Amino acid sequence: MAGISSLAHALEPILLLAASQPAEPATNTIDQTMAEPVRPPASSITISLPVTLDGRYIGDIQMDFAGESVTFPAERFVQLIQADVTAATTTLIAQGSSAGILTPQAASVGGLQVRYDSGLQELQVITLLEARNRRILNVSPGEGADTSPVEVPEAVSLFLNGAISYSHIVEGRRGSNRGRQPLTGSLEFGGRLFGNAGVAFITRQVYDEAAAHPFRRIESQLIYDDVTRLIRITAGDLRNRGTNLQALPRMAGLSVERFYGLEPTRVFRPIGQTTFDLERPSTVQVRVNGLVFQELYLNSGRYDLRDLPLNQGSNAIELVIRDDTGREQIISQNNFFDFDLLATGETDFSAAAGVRSDAPDGVIRYSNDWIFSGFARHGFSDTFTAGLDAQGDKEGVAIGASAIWASPIGTWRLQASGSERKEIGFGYAAGAGYSSTGYFGKDWRWSLRADAQYVDDKFATIGDIALLNGNTIDRAARTRISANAQINSSRLSFNLSGDYEKIQGEGTRTTALAGVNYTVNSTLAVGVFGRHVKAPGQSNTGFFFQLNWTPGRNRLVRATYDTARREVDLNYRYSPQPYVGTTGYEIGLRRSGEIDTAELSGRVAHISNRFEATAQHSVLSTANFDGDERIQISRATVASSLVLAGGKVSLSRPVREAFAIVSRHPTLAKNQILIDRTENGVRAQSDGFGPAVVPDLPTYIRTSTYVDVENLPPGYDLGSGQFGFKAPLYAGYSVEAGSAASVSMIGSVVNKAGEPLSFIAGQMQRKDRPADEPIPVFTNRAGRLVGIGLTPGVYVLTLRTDPQYQQDITIDGNGSTLVNIGEIRVDQR
Repeated sequence: MAGISSLAHALEPILLLAASQPAEPATNTIDQTMAEPVRPPASSITISLPVTLDGRYIGDIQMDFAGESVTFPAERFVQLIQADVTAATTTLIAQGSSAGILTPQAASVGGLQVRYDSGLQELQVITLLEARNRRILNVSPGEGADTSPVEVPEAVSLFLNGAISYSHIVEGRRGSNRGRQPLTGSLEFGGRLFGNAGVAFITRQVYDEAAAHPFRRIESQLIYDDVTRLIRITAGDLRNRGTNLQALPRMAGLSVERFYGLEPTRVFRPIGQTTFDLERPSTVQVRVNGLVFQELYLNSGRYDLRDLPLNQGSNAIELVIRDDTGREQIISQNNFFDFDLLATGETDFSAAAGVRSDAPDGVIRYSNDWIFSGFARHGFSDTFTAGLDAQGDKEGVAIGASAIWASPIGTWRLQASGSERKEIGFGYAAGAGYSSTGYFGKDWRWSLRADAQYVDDKFATIGDIALLNGNTIDRAARTRISANAQINSSRLSFNLSGDYEKIQGEGTRTTALAGVNYTVNSTLAVGVFGRHVKAPGQSNTGFFFQLNWTPGRNRLVRATYDTARREVDLNYRYSPQPYVGTTGYEIGLRRSGEIDTAELSGRVAHISNRFEATAQHSVLSTANFDGDERIQISRATVASSLVLAGGKVSLSRPVREAFAIVSRHPTLAKNQILIDRTENGVRAQSDGFGPAVVPDLPTYIRTSTYVDVENLPPGYDLGSGQFGFKAPLYAGYSVEAGSAASVSMIGSVVNKAGEPLSFIAGQMQRKDRPADEPIPVFTNRAGRLVGIGLTPGVYVLTLRTDPQYQQDITIDGNGSTLVNIGEIRVDQR
């Protein structure tokens, strides 16, 4: 951590200043006024004084003093308190004012007590509980009110991801094609045009050396995101969202959809909330399902607690309130939550139209057959969501509806759909479901879910293929019923499930599963499950045993045995965090007595600064790994990316959603840049191939990248050492670590007697650039003078002493980043 240590050393004087600098004393305006000669009673004094609400400072107000009379403007008073008191209270205050002026007595209405404290020289407002507004507290994690600056994406950003795979058959069955196999790979070309308000694009291709068409395009898309309205518009090859009983056919065209991923921290599902009142300052502990989620210290007031982190099903919410006298009370309530519900007033939708596409030989082909698909779901209340959906093409349409209701005893679901297609006629499908969860005491949680669905033999969606065999409908009616029940604690989990399916003309199939899983400790868990399957012509019963052991961080050992297949599976995996230079690996052994085979496999994955690489080898043979039937295959894959942003080009690991190129300023040309350095490694770094590249920036959420510099020169001012991002899709950034304004200046300020002058403020102004923002300088308690962020040149140093002191200071451009100007003697009165 040489860079961090050097930076801390360079900023030590500044840190000393911050630690020792006291607050400037407030001007005692009242004392100054009272020291003046007594004025005639008719005259008045106007001064600005603080206002406190229940002991909390909320702002200043202009107050007029005329003898014993104290008045202040009603508009400003209402402006200060309106966020904390009810609208009815502020209305009474406005009505009680005279020509826009209030006295403390006139403002004491609607549950308020207002008084002027001459000793503390402040206007005090004390509120009764009924006068207070409810304050909304959002406790779920999110972006919060972070207003720190974020970087602007480049107007043009491009990336080209590429991967190539090489396979080699070491051993194979007689007559097989041993040796090198045809190369395979993939290409992704994407980027963004016109920055934040622009459009993103991507086109994906695969490569197969042995195919008739080696390069085959998989999809191409042009994407525009309306972040304000949470709408995504996509043109090209579409990946549709469906709901209810809809199919998801391949198509090309235009889609418009609600996309909540544009604001990941927004809560669009019903949120857990509860209200409570505090008469005294209190500590409030928020517990959800027995777990402490957050602890808050709140002043007296009325509160609306929102965004509670609820689980699927029933939730037990407790607020443990302890006030400043030690008194404790507990507020409890139950809240039922389901992830498919939408919050009141929220609407989720998707609509797409275009032509059908297909890839029968791996090459995308477009038909002239039009097609459309869409749905809309609306949250009519926090407990009821309903929607409609429709799909169609030239052969017919399918229209459906769905509803979900979170009742006090569980969640109920209904869905139905009808279709009308040429030469088939009308068909229908319907489904119903129920789910519920709850608690046995504080330690045991239970859950229950049941679903039933019926599909008519004439029901068809636009995704169905080969519906007709001549004039005969090539389908059968289907009925399916399933149920699942679970009971679990922190260590034990019991599971029971069953499934019944009947297909017209094919008979019935039933499956039953029962099992228990036990967590021995934080690293070891074991389980056993029994399974019974009955179908036409077959019936079997078996048991499944499993063991999961985590012997260390990022390590997992898994062992299973299936009695029905007489199959043993052993696996060891090490998966470190993806820092530069890390290598993960996996070893597996599987033996099946049912088909008398055994497979031994190994895999290694390496993360480099500029590429990712994997290598694997597998041996498939008879159980004794001997004989002519043994097969050995080796495979290696390398993936990298070429990125461009802001005129900078660099190599990188494959880009996921957005990227940033972090370059070095010429003053750091010989220093290595390290990104997000931790004790486990770095996320990216500069090297002989160029600047560092962060290839995996998340989209539409604030994130920060921290920069460390190896062997940072003493006194070098790196600034905050971080960059903030809120990247749109496929955006690229070009940022620079360091700057020419990286020189730090130190010195000392003393009076003529040689005594240090403490806490003197001043500034340094470039002599040749008077319009530049001046750089502030300060002295600490010991008279140590510090200035940072300077560039080579001549500055005018101004110290706010009495009399004011000025001196020209020259910052040499000889490469030094720490300049000592020595001692400055000032004639301070």
